[in-house]
Parts: sequence; C-alpha cells; structure tokens
Amino acid sequence: MTSLRTLTLNVRGLKNKKKRHCIFNNLKQNKHDIIGLQECHILLEKEAEEWELQWGGKLFYSTGTNRSLGQITLVSKQYMDQTHCVYKDSRIILLETYNANKQKILIANVYAPQSTKDKIDFFKHINTIIDEYQTDEHHLILMGDMNTVIDNDKDVITGQKHDDKEVKALNNLMVNNNLIDTWRALHADTKEYTWCRNQPFIARRIDYMFISHTLANHLQQCEIISMPLTDHRAVETNFTFHKFTKGPSY
Repeated sequence: MTSLRTLTLNVRGLKNKKKRHCIFNNLKQNKHDIIGLQECHILLEKEAEEWELQWGGKLFYSTGTNRSLGQITLVSKQYMDQTHCVYKDSRIILLETYNANKQKILIANVYAPQSTKDKIDFFKHINTIIDEYQTDEHHLILMGDMNTVIDNDKDVITGQKHDDKEVKALNNLMVNNNLIDTWRALHADTKEYTWCRNQPFIARRIDYMFISHTLANHLQQCEIISMPLTDHRAVETNFTFHKFTKGPSY
C-alpha cells in the first residue's frame, strides 16, 4: 500500500526567505507529497532554481509579479521522477503523475481571479483545459483558491454572500467533471473556513481539494489546518493506494 499526501494553500507571497523556509519546513515535516501553493509572487527562473533547492524535491511554477500570482506546485522526492508538467498559464499548473498501480493522475493547481465575470470565465477555462488533457485513464485532483464558495449557506461563516452566478459557475465545473469536494464529503454539514479577515471578522471556505469520483475509494482523510504567516488555512487531503500484483493467468 502506498500513500499520496496532498495540500493546497494560498501563501500570500514567498519572497521573504524566512517565511519560505518556515512554510517549506512545515510541509517537509508533515511529509506532504504534492503541494499546490498560490500567490507565491515568483518572477524569475533564478528564483525557481533557488527555491527548488530549498524545497529539496521538484518545483513547477508559473510566473507572476512581485505583488500577485506566481503559482507553485511542489513535489516530494518520492514522486518527483514520475511527475511532469503538461500545461501551465498564469493561473493554472497541470501535472501528470502515477499512483502505485501505474494509474495516471492529473493534478491541477489553480488560483481564481477576484471579479465575478473573470471567475465565471476562468471556471470555463479550467473545464476546457481538463477536457483537453484528461482521458478515461486519468484520475483528477483539482486544488486551489477558488475565491468563491460552493454553498453560500454552508461556506460563508460571516460576511456577505458571494454572487449566485459565480457560485453556480463553480458548481457547474464540479458537475461537468464529476468532482467530489473532499472536505465536505468527510465533514457533512460542518461549517468551517479557509480564509478570514479581522476588523470586521469575515470568514469563508474558498480553498478546495476536488477529486474525480474514480478516486473516492482511495480518499482517507481531509482536514483544514492552520499554517504560519498567511491569512489562509490549508486543505490537506490524503489518499492510499493498495498495490496489487499480477497473479497466475489461465
């Protein structure tokens, strides 16, 4: 049996070396395998090389600016040799990897824009990219900061509700790709948040780990956990794969 430990987190900038060291150490200590980080503000190839050495595994990135974007997907040493990038743009990094039984898994790390119109267009764009790269052989993990909720009643703790059009667009993305919200699947009607702001206190669940139905039997755990030096909390989702061997044939 082998495991896959995944995590998604909006870090709100990783330029600061001490902050980067703190977050990377936390991830390594908890033995995460594939991590989607949003808003890293990575800009240069030289930075990517330095940060990859600091991580100690493989680092895939899309460039941003000193103040926005710059997504990163980190891959542990255990998975780095079997993982490669098949697509990326300013808001999506799409990787392909394999589980213990050599089954393909597509892993998308995404960061949605702020405005309702842009979000609706972006969710359609995600759908297009998935359609292009996913086959019947693939499982799918879609992780990231969606900047909206799935359900205004369950996922808005305090603050204004999100526009119904963007909520519907995110739900359509899930339906079109047969996706499961891992945290909600294991926590039923529990109300929890992944992002908050003080004065006044506003809290919502806008960071997610979605998986295809084909991965449902492998899902072991999903938790929302606090992380240092960011106003977001991480979504950690763990899977187990029972490695089967071929027996005698007739």
